[in-house]
Amino acid sequence: MSGLKEAKVNDYWRDFVRRKYPVKLEKLKFTSHEVLSDLEIALNDGVNVFIGRNGVGKSNLMRLAYNCLIEESSNRAPFKTPILEKAKLKINLAINGVGYERFLNYDDADKDQIVPAPAAMELASFMFDPCTLIPLFQEMLLQQTNIAELIEQHGENLATEEELSVINYLTGNEYSRVWMTTVEGEFDNYPAFPFFRVELGGVVYDSSGMGMGELSLFYFWWLVNYMEHAEGNKVLFIEEPESFLPPASQDRLANVLAKTVAGSGITLMLSTHSEHILKRVPSSFMHLIIRTDNGIQNFSAAGGMASHLESLGLIPPKIGMLFLEDVGGIIFAKALFNNSSDFSIDSFYYHKSGSEGHVSIDLSRLAFPHKGFKFAGLYDGDCRESKSILGKGGDYFFLPTSLAPDEIMMAYFKSKPASFLASKLMVSELKVSQAKAAAAGSDFHDYFHNVGRVFGWDFNRVFSVVCEMWIDEHPEELDKFLNGAKVAIYGK
Repeated sequence: MSGLKEAKVNDYWRDFVRRKYPVKLEKLKFTSHEVLSDLEIALNDGVNVFIGRNGVGKSNLMRLAYNCLIEESSNRAPFKTPILEKAKLKINLAINGVGYERFLNYDDADKDQIVPAPAAMELASFMFDPCTLIPLFQEMLLQQTNIAELIEQHGENLATEEELSVINYLTGNEYSRVWMTTVEGEFDNYPAFPFFRVELGGVVYDSSGMGMGELSLFYFWWLVNYMEHAEGNKVLFIEEPESFLPPASQDRLANVLAKTVAGSGITLMLSTHSEHILKRVPSSFMHLIIRTDNGIQNFSAAGGMASHLESLGLIPPKIGMLFLEDVGGIIFAKALFNNSSDFSIDSFYYHKSGSEGHVSIDLSRLAFPHKGFKFAGLYDGDCRESKSILGKGGDYFFLPTSLAPDEIMMAYFKSKPASFLASKLMVSELKVSQAKAAAAGSDFHDYFHNVGRVFGWDFNRVFSVVCEMWIDEHPEELDKFLNGAKVAIYGK
């Protein structure tokens, strides 16, 4: 794996989202399990992220799916606990467009029965679960009396300069040398595992003396390289990679993961509680696993229907600040982002600049690059032809159509029958008729203030509801806006 440059991080995340993956896990269906029984999950192409509070069954889900796809080349033995051994699972998948089914079906006669994969699948699964793995792994190393013999037998390789640059980026340290040994076929629980020896600040030490976080990152780096040299198609399972890691290391691990998955086309199944890892993942890739009155259920986080961050009690990370003309533009923008699978309402700070000219002035002051944070102008649609305003630098995009938001919504509101508006706004037809009469002849800047007075609502409330109604009827305008947003925020 070559070195990782910060300037390329956005490219890795774009490819992570856009590329086509050879292996598509299409559906998980649990037919027997104490917690997950009858749970069925339709999966996304290439990348699936599972989110939920502790105790909802994410670990069982990940481990059972890994067990179902395990092969001799996998890095971990099958997981075995009483709750797992009672499970039955079917995975529907496609490899290069060819469909397959894989079954996990432990029976009373043979607790280790896993239906073998068809030879044509050429599929291997790998697991990185540091919270479970690293303490057990380090304990195993400390108990071995023949480590030196194993290292001599399997050979020790010195990391190249490129490999060392990735290790130093990932760990935030400056190792001068790193030696690695891959031990295979020696232990049942670890079909393959790494052993490291490093030199840092003139001190040489090995895996048995590393801290949990340090060893976790080294293991992840080894697994990435090990997978790249494995033959066939691959699925990588990662369970709570943030374990033992500070926020900066979580960010770096996520960037290396994006580069690995996008570059090698490795299908990813990830569970995490970390906002630092989730912040670059589109909500369309996320599955919320929630305990309900009807048992454990799966919900998509796409389209703003449910907040994955609020589900975990996290504060949504901001990816940028948008400069807009007025409150109407901010409300319209938030309604549009609420229907996005790539952004959420909480992805941005919103600043009311006051006019299109002031948007340009504010943007020009902050147009220079800011690592990990974007400043962009979001102009009303009626500014599309205003080249003198838009020529002051910085990234920008437009709200839908060629009109100001208030003007769009006024025309929409006037065009709809009172009965339709009454049903959507949940007010009487009489109130709607009265509101239309009260606002007749108003300038579009004032129109919804006058409508709101009749309803007893403030401007924000009535305008946001009308914006949502308009968006529902104009999906093509929504798509154009969101595509423009992706270009402005992430680049082409």
